[in-house]
Amino acid sequence: MRNTYKWQKTRDEVYQRDHQLCRLCLAEGRITTRNLQAHHIIPLEESTATAYDMEWIITLCSGGMDSCHERAERGDVSRELLHRLAGEPVEASLPPRAVASGRPAGV
Repeated sequence: MRNTYKWQKTRDEVYQRDHQLCRLCLAEGRITTRNLQAHHIIPLEESTATAYDMEWIITLCSGGMDSCHERAERGDVSRELLHRLAGEPVEASLPPRAVASGRPAGV
């Protein structure tokens, strides 16, 4: 699936929607733009019905046991929170100064 044009297009649209930012880091007050991964909130092993549904895919940082992606994989972050973050505009999580300038702080 990950090598298909449909997935690559969906992944790129998720990254664009999320402004190339880890949404969980952003919600926790950090700006992370490296080692990003499109994460299926409902794992493909459980259901493929949401495989290309952007409402159920979120950008998370990866690369380490404490990365947001690993935390989500372990279940340390609720699916409800991830789904809510994926559904709200990035601007809702940005500090006020970043919203006023039209771009994330530090980016």
